Amino acid sequence: MCSALPGVGHEPPGKLPIVYVRGFAGDTSGIDKVVTDPFYGFNEGSTHVRVGPGEKPVFHQFESPLLRLHLDDGYHVLVEGGQESCLDSHRDIPADSIWVHRFYDASATSWGADPREFRLEDAAADLLRLIRRLRERTGAPRVFLVAHSMGGLVCRCLLQKILPEQGEDPADFVDKLFTYGTPHGGIVFDRGFGVFERLRDTFGIQGATSSARAGCTSI
Repeated sequence: MCSALPGVGHEPPGKLPIVYVRGFAGDTSGIDKVVTDPFYGFNEGSTHVRVGPGEKPVFHQFESPLLRLHLDDGYHVLVEGGQESCLDSHRDIPADSIWVHRFYDASATSWGADPREFRLEDAAADLLRLIRRLRERTGAPRVFLVAHSMGGLVCRCLLQKILPEQGEDPADFVDKLFTYGTPHGGIVFDRGFGVFERLRDTFGIQGATSSARAGCTSI
């Protein structure tokens, strides 16, 4: 498993492990679908069919962010047998490598045991465990975090709650955090004069109170 580890000890200066943190998967069926993907959706390219000249369909294809890093910057994707198997079986792993924070796995119903209720704070704590292992195995001082949507809130919970409560400086673990599509200011409906938001927050619809429980609702 993960037997070929290219470039160990020869990473170009400035390259650090990259950890991807995905967004909200929805209900149980959505979570079950997500966990079947080794890259949690980050390997998906951007495709769209538009109307072209003469009203003919035109197919547009763009590389996924994971593939672009792999091709342009030589980052390694080490997933043979799974990330945990790779980290368990090798003490030296290249720092210029890509990892996926698989925080939904324990909340899926497809692995033969009772699923764990998803909590944003638990996902943030699990992210810290992954970062600690990557620092140990790669020798890298810190990691880069790339987060989509709710994944940005998971990362903020790590930086603003989990690490400070342990007396740790977040700058010692994370070099840079990049988020896209993250609702840092919360989600507001265009209609309803605030009624929808109050109902959502009162009843915790679709995990709406996760970030509030984690104490990560504001910057």
